[in-house]
Amino acid sequence: TNSQTRIPEAWLRSTEAIHRNVGDALRGAGYYYDRRKGYHSNQGVPRTKIVSIPYVAQCVMSLVLCRPDDARARPSKLLKQDGDYNSVFTDRYPLAAYVKGVELTRNVEAFLQSEEDCTGKHRTNVRFHVATCVYRLQRGQARAAGASKEADALAKMDVDGATRTHGKVAYEMVWRIYQAETEVDKLAKSRRFVIAIIDAVDTRLQELSTTLPLF
Repeated sequence: TNSQTRIPEAWLRSTEAIHRNVGDALRGAGYYYDRRKGYHSNQGVPRTKIVSIPYVAQCVMSLVLCRPDDARARPSKLLKQDGDYNSVFTDRYPLAAYVKGVELTRNVEAFLQSEEDCTGKHRTNVRFHVATCVYRLQRGQARAAGASKEADALAKMDVDGATRTHGKVAYEMVWRIYQAETEVDKLAKSRRFVIAIIDAVDTRLQELSTTLPLF
């Protein structure tokens, strides 16, 4: 029998140069990148300051690739398939995009803690969708451009300002669609949820453009 412990896919790739670079960038922002599972928690680092390889992949998949459904449904598979992995971890993206992706998603998670209706599994279901909604509203574009353009935009974004400006509205937009469903777990992992959110963002941006003052 094979008694060897199976190593998760994320940590098989953790020695690649991209992860060392991402880890350095995150450390500069006050985060500890867990390239070895449990390493930083064993060193006494607060859990709120630790980010894992799969978590960073989920943030990038949501914001840069506009796939929060996959981030919610298939986090482990993002690192198993070469196509998905290479679309997330690449030197084509500025390192700041990884940092800003984590910061924006953490901002949204903190915001959701204050929403009484959004408890437990609901926070897990909608956090990446709300983050995507905030990002797209701040971008002023409902639909994603190419991944490199999105990564560049994310790297330059004031994510704290984006959360303050759009966090509440984004949550309400996402929650309105979410709570209308009975099978919410299934919805959170579906592409139709993302499409409905993008359509709502498009409508919101059009409304804002018609109310801007003329000079």
